[in-house]
Amino acid sequence: MSNKIILKAEDLDGYLTQQDMDDLHRLDQMFKETMKSFDPVDEKKIIEGYDKMGHEMQKICSAHPAIKVYSFETDVQAQAEASRVIAKLRDERTDHQEFMYYSQRAYEMLFRMAYTNEPTVKKGHIIVKTPVTFPVQNYAVHKIPDIDAKINNSVMCVMLRGALLPSMIVSKEIEEFSSTGYITPFALFKISRNDTKNESNMEYILDLDKSFFNLEQLDGKDLIFADPMNAT
Repeated sequence: MSNKIILKAEDLDGYLTQQDMDDLHRLDQMFKETMKSFDPVDEKKIIEGYDKMGHEMQKICSAHPAIKVYSFETDVQAQAEASRVIAKLRDERTDHQEFMYYSQRAYEMLFRMAYTNEPTVKKGHIIVKTPVTFPVQNYAVHKIPDIDAKINNSVMCVMLRGALLPSMIVSKEIEEFSSTGYITPFALFKISRNDTKNESNMEYILDLDKSFFNLEQLDGKDLIFADPMNAT
């Protein structure tokens, strides 16, 4: 007996409202219009197209406060840093080592936005042993935001092989910000796509026999999905 769960495209029916579908259709049309300037390349029209899409996405997201988009939530300096990092991730000339480095940068930035951007009165402290030993062993104290309540109930959920590195990065950030050195449990799911299907009837197959997770560790936890989507 196969221990597999098949997730079908129609399982998502009802999650998106008609307004959501209209918004997605409008963005799709805007992108198709922008793609007309890709070959031959018309930089001015490409910039204009992306500017229009950016404003439209900001308008859409403003109606959904639960959706947090980095460039809509952060200041101008942070947005410039994000643009440089994402440009490197999406550039076909970026080699593997650079890609790893900028992936780490990107997820560290996302972690800061999610957990440390809000001002907090309460501070935590990191006490470290320094290399200075004369006249006695020296120690240094560094203040960090106290975000234990936000992170010490987390579990990393890995749905795709490409999500393992981002998940490890976020898990390491949690460990370093936690006053107790909290190490997140990991839930690893084996999911494959049925490539005989098309977009309208797509199936995703969750193989429980090749997945590794503990239901008790997931119960009542904050589940974190670090989905890379680096290609797009």
